[in-house]
Amino acid sequence: MTVKLPFTINAGILDFEPVQRRVSPRYTKGLLTISKADSIDEDEDDMDILNFKWKPLDTNSEEDHSQVIEKVLFPGEQIIVPYTHLKKSQQFPNSLIYLLTFSSGEIVPFYIQEQDPTSKVETYQLAKDDMKGDGSRNILTKMNDDLMNIFTSIIKGDYE
Repeated sequence: MTVKLPFTINAGILDFEPVQRRVSPRYTKGLLTISKADSIDEDEDDMDILNFKWKPLDTNSEEDHSQVIEKVLFPGEQIIVPYTHLKKSQQFPNSLIYLLTFSSGEIVPFYIQEQDPTSKVETYQLAKDDMKGDGSRNILTKMNDDLMNIFTSIIKGDYE
């Protein structure tokens, strides 16, 4: 599956406690974008460097997180995995929570937010209307599978 970059989706950021492997959402609405390096200088060795950027949609709000998060993604140095440690909640085994995990051990947790139909920003749209009648567990599983295919393709370099 080839993914067209930049890839942009509505997403939020989480606080992550690595020892207890617990996450807590920050409720600020935001945009997550994965794109190719901004300039030739940034990727002068043609290493297929990518940028990961999360930014809040409303920087004037009093919500709990308004700082932009930017990371440089080097090939083979990170993975994106689903957060699977919600053992107490059997109701949401596919919670659309992901961990951008670097080989250094740094983790940037994020979660997929509801898509805003009034937004003028073109974002990836989850095809949940195609899944009506499938039940919430099956819908979440299909959405998680779709997103993991996209994230895996991007990390493996299968993008244009």
